[in-house]
Amino acid sequence: MTRTAALVTLFILVAIPAGWAAGAPATDCDRLAASPQDPSRPSGIAGVAANAIDEEKAVPVCRQALAAHPGDPRLSMELARALEKSGGNDKEIAQLYKLAHDGGNLAATTHLAGLYEEGRGVEADPAMAQTLYLQAAQGGIGSAMNSLGVMARDGTLGQKNMAEAARWFRRASEAGDVDGMFNYAMLLTEGSGVGRDPRQAVQLFGKAAALGNLRSKVWLGEMYANGAGVGQDYSEAIALFEEAAAANDARAINDLAFAYAEGHGVARDIERAEAMFERAGGLGESDAYYNLARLYEDGKTGAADSGKAAEYLIKALTNGSPKAVRDVNDRLQGWQSQTIGALQQILQDENLFSGPLDGSFSPELGDALLQMSAEE
Repeated sequence: MTRTAALVTLFILVAIPAGWAAGAPATDCDRLAASPQDPSRPSGIAGVAANAIDEEKAVPVCRQALAAHPGDPRLSMELARALEKSGGNDKEIAQLYKLAHDGGNLAATTHLAGLYEEGRGVEADPAMAQTLYLQAAQGGIGSAMNSLGVMARDGTLGQKNMAEAARWFRRASEAGDVDGMFNYAMLLTEGSGVGRDPRQAVQLFGKAAALGNLRSKVWLGEMYANGAGVGQDYSEAIALFEEAAAANDARAINDLAFAYAEGHGVARDIERAEAMFERAGGLGESDAYYNLARLYEDGKTGAADSGKAAEYLIKALTNGSPKAVRDVNDRLQGWQSQTIGALQQILQDENLFSGPLDGSFSPELGDALLQMSAEE
């Protein structure tokens, strides 16, 4: 080989990013379904978030593109993404991701790992998922780093390892992955696996929020509302809650309802708070029902109503409210005897409690309430 040819070869090896595979020219499939994390996407193609793919347009266009360029890794991955959005056949999706993975597409490697983790289209194999995530992470794919953090945090392959989770979440955050930013910020607020640092958490929540991450907007709003890691600023908190609530984020709606109930940053409006708590509960925020129970017990809706307080506390429990479960484990300390008596009456009417209706906590009452939570 001549010196010039060797230098050209070296330049090509250095200049091509990891995971890149020579393939088809840019197509409409790329414009409709390219992954933002795919290093091989054509120049000028930013990529489309999974939930923003127009599957009705993308699926036929990507099938046509792949037919014109059979076996192309990038187009195989993009068709698989479009099919996932459309609720397509899991086995076909897995086959397409496998084809793209075998062709060196690291974005596809990450998606294939997810299928092995969930057992969709392939037999569930968490160990294989971890191996694939590691391969993609070593190639610089931020979402794969985040997934490795989730596996360590949740103990998918055994014991939880919060220090390992923090390490991967930090790397994902540094790679620009918004979920990694959020997850690392969460650990920083808790001091789990890493030293507690609410100031850095605020910075990361803010960065992810600016990139459109709804969960980060909500948590950043809560940091402002509580003055954690940043000066307390109800106006900033309300603005963030309203933005996320407009996108039907249940936690944000609950936070906004609490602000209206307490008059924090907005004029107190109990009727609006009630309606928003109901809406948040219906969207899956179980603590919203707990907050309604407190509203009725405290008489903030008018006269105190222990019956409604008990009904909403039970609704909070049956929907898995962490606050309600905590209070039962704490023997309902802080709840009025009238509300406890109403709980006893409701449970007795359902043949779940046979103790006295005396408005006092008992182990039998606690077991009956916690059993309702466990059954849900």
